[in-house]
Amino acid sequence: MNRLIAILTTLMLGLFLLVPAVAAAEPWDGPWFGSSDEHLVVNTGGHFTLTADQPVDMLVVVGGSATVEGSPRSVIAVDSTVDFVGGTSESVVAVNSTVGLDAASSVSGDVLRMNSTINAPSGTVQGDIKDLTSGLGGALFVTSLVSVILYIGFAIALIVAALTASRLAGRQIRESGASFRREPVNVAIAAIVGLVVSIVAGTVAIATILGAPLGFGILLIVIPAMFMVGYIVVGIAIGDAIVARLSPDGGPRPALGAFVGMLVVTLIGFVPFVGGLLAFAGFGAVSLSLYRALRTSSGTTSSPVMAAPAPSAG
Repeated sequence: MNRLIAILTTLMLGLFLLVPAVAAAEPWDGPWFGSSDEHLVVNTGGHFTLTADQPVDMLVVVGGSATVEGSPRSVIAVDSTVDFVGGTSESVVAVNSTVGLDAASSVSGDVLRMNSTINAPSGTVQGDIKDLTSGLGGALFVTSLVSVILYIGFAIALIVAALTASRLAGRQIRESGASFRREPVNVAIAAIVGLVVSIVAGTVAIATILGAPLGFGILLIVIPAMFMVGYIVVGIAIGDAIVARLSPDGGPRPALGAFVGMLVVTLIGFVPFVGGLLAFAGFGAVSLSLYRALRTSSGTTSSPVMAAPAPSAG
């Protein structure tokens, strides 16, 4: 878990704090433009020395150590030890790390730290040394980090659940998913009616002593479970459509469709309201399938027996 948090912290800091600052600077002279410069150097484990003749835009050290003699624009250290020996940088981020600067080194911007030690002689850090976990900004950062970790765990659980459901009840799930294409209006009506009926039924049941457990079960278990199943139904339907379009023979690939679909919906579901809309649509498809299954079951409990044809005269 600590390593996962460290990796996620590195990604978040690199994306939201350092990349915009680097991108706003003058154009890079990286390897894509014909020079020998390097945009990104990542060291995981062991020791790495960044020499003075090695131009680097961003140095990331995870679970290791580094000696900085050159001038990377940004340095990120996670569970590491980084020593500046005559080196310079525009910004430094340290998470569970130790960063040291000698008198010949300097950081022109800020040093951001989380549970880290910064050993910097006076004047070597021209900006401020800020704690990421202090104040409102730190609280927002920690909250965002925890939210990302929880969402990734939620996404992994959904993918595993979709693969299992596709294996055990693939036909029923895909029949529900097909209703999006065939009858979207009925799916929307089923979602609204199903949600209203479920909430009303649960609320009424709670008002009675004997029905209270049933009411809480409907509101706290049944409805969320149906939304979860609906989310999986939508994901598998989308994944099947993508795989069928990209597949050379157009043949079904249930496991691949489930994986691709859930990966897509969990990514786009991170956008506000999109995930809820997908789950609501899936809830409608599941409600419609349940309604039709119950109606069919009640209508076929006593199958009519056809009379044998009367023998023809003659």
